[in-house]
Amino acid sequence: MSPTTVPRRRSGVKALVTRGEQILLTRERRRDGSIYHSLPGGGVEPGETPHEALARELSEELDCAGAIGDQVGSCSYQHRSIDATTEYDLYAVTLDAVPTPDSSEGIVGVEFHNLATLPESMLEPLAEAVGQLGAGSASQGVSWTSTDPVLSDWRHLDGTPQGRRCVVRRG
Repeated sequence: MSPTTVPRRRSGVKALVTRGEQILLTRERRRDGSIYHSLPGGGVEPGETPHEALARELSEELDCAGAIGDQVGSCSYQHRSIDATTEYDLYAVTLDAVPTPDSSEGIVGVEFHNLATLPESMLEPLAEAVGQLGAGSASQGVSWTSTDPVLSDWRHLDGTPQGRRCVVRRG
């Protein structure tokens, strides 16, 4: 991107699926073959609502559906591979089934990670937003808990303040 070029802006959505003090992350492969971690989700297509876009992305990336709850955060990500900045909104999600990564979508794995020790390969703005949500949960009395540790029964119990936003800008 040249110094005079303004990157195009686009809207995106990401799923925040938690189990206790852990969060579900995707392992994704870039075009150059390198691996990074992210939250499930992607871009909002023209005519879609954020909930419709997230439902589509969950189906495409993880071959499962989920109950999409309140928006719990947001962040801005300047892409390396395309001349665009995506404004991601993060939504609390409860999956209906065990996710199956779709390699044709670039998803090479899914796994839970501890909120306190996110992988270094996680996209920085998402890691910062998730870290702020996790840090805020202890001080704000937000409960990130699971009713069952079995992967097929993930739950995000009520406790996230409605409308809470963690806005992170990448420098």
